[in-house]
Amino acid sequence: MRRTLALCLLACSFAPARADIERTASGSTVDDQDAISIRGIFDFQLPKIIMPESLRFTLNPMLGDFARKDYVRIRAGWRYAPTKHVEVNAEVVPYFDNFGGRGTGGLGIAEYRLGTKLAWPALFHPYVDTAFGATATIPAPGAPAQLSIGTARLTPYVAFSRDLKSARGLGAYLNIGYEIFDSDPDPTRLPRYRPVRDNLIVTPGLVLHRAPWHYTVATSLRTTALDGDGREYFSVLPAVSFEVPSRWVPRLPGRLVVGAGYEAIFFGDEIEHRITSRFRWDLDWAKAARNLGTDMLERMPWRDGPGAAKP
Repeated sequence: MRRTLALCLLACSFAPARADIERTASGSTVDDQDAISIRGIFDFQLPKIIMPESLRFTLNPMLGDFARKDYVRIRAGWRYAPTKHVEVNAEVVPYFDNFGGRGTGGLGIAEYRLGTKLAWPALFHPYVDTAFGATATIPAPGAPAQLSIGTARLTPYVAFSRDLKSARGLGAYLNIGYEIFDSDPDPTRLPRYRPVRDNLIVTPGLVLHRAPWHYTVATSLRTTALDGDGREYFSVLPAVSFEVPSRWVPRLPGRLVVGAGYEAIFFGDEIEHRITSRFRWDLDWAKAARNLGTDMLERMPWRDGPGAAKP
């Protein structure tokens, strides 16, 4: 492929990093940011990264596939911050036959995704959090046509955010990215409301955190003007997410977030309306291991009192 190697090298050349991970006076935290970053509902990048030396696993089933496709996909990924300035992530998308669909049988991989982020808090400190990064998406060989656009793509980006003082938990953000295709994708594999050429993406928006509820509204412009095509796609995307209280799912380690979003896409003389719902399960490996160890200790016989027999 004429640009695949270059795309992967460029993706790896972005070293990730961090903005403040501690709760500020306005109440914003990296966990608040994670609660709204659900693939398929809020696909835009924000500056904050996870805690240093923490490893998180994520499962994000695409439930809409049950109704619309012959296959069902589950996004499975991990995020790791080796230092307080670095975050890397990877994702694999397995698929299996939808019950009653027309799949060819068996399991498979639809695509791979690699990302990295460099936070640069000193650039506009103390006014704005800033991060640079890139995400590469690579289709798996042999994936069904309806699950892949058939070409790799790279999206370098810069993200800004600021906690506003006018209301607790209110923030503004700006995400600027450029989607680069390794080769022109087959137009029949992309929805007609998405660009089929390299495109610039500019997304300003607002977030409001009222934990366990989180609200976002974004306006996004995609344009292929820099690629010489000159088509524009404008979107309005309100969304809401909810962190399920741990007491509701006491046996589930980690955090469960559910969300729903609406998107109105204006392109040419047409408008596309989309409603999406997702849920995501985040597992902090270190925290889960600590909780398991504590639970095991609490079950030891000598925890029942000084008269209990020790092994």
